[in-house]
Amino acid sequence: MKHRVFVALPVPSPIKKEILKWQHDHSAMPVRFLKNNTLHITIVPPWYTDNLVRVRQTLGAMEKPKNLTLTFSEIAFGPTQKNPRLIWVTGLKNLRLQKAKQILEHALGVSPEKRLLIPHITIARLLLQTNPFSFQKSKIHWKCTIKIFCLMESRLMRTGAQYRIIQTYRLS
Repeated sequence: MKHRVFVALPVPSPIKKEILKWQHDHSAMPVRFLKNNTLHITIVPPWYTDNLVRVRQTLGAMEKPKNLTLTFSEIAFGPTQKNPRLIWVTGLKNLRLQKAKQILEHALGVSPEKRLLIPHITIARLLLQTNPFSFQKSKIHWKCTIKIFCLMESRLMRTGAQYRIIQTYRLS
């Protein structure tokens, strides 16, 4: 059976609390807010595998990247301002995060992406009738240290993706 898996960082509780407060304060927006238990920061985007055991063993045996400190600077449309489909909490570019991504892609044998990784957390999906100009981006300054990463599975459903943590690993 093929599994759609990816590697992600869990969102720490203090950042989740800030996101939930922001979602509550903007609850009248015509969007579908993501639930607390689905929030994550994707490092290695989804790929398909039929061998979860091998992926889990590879991640368990590899030399782990170091703990990461991330700073989030705004809440804005994503993936681009010209083609908004989501609302993201976006972070500052982080070279250690980029290096961790490269280490993980190499260990897993996943084709590396060409673009630079900009950390972001999807917090809402726009509905078809949403006017993207009815929302002004917000400046924020949220900082966190991340000490673990996760192998996650994504199941695509009509109502949106459903996520499941398969296994958690400590950073070094």
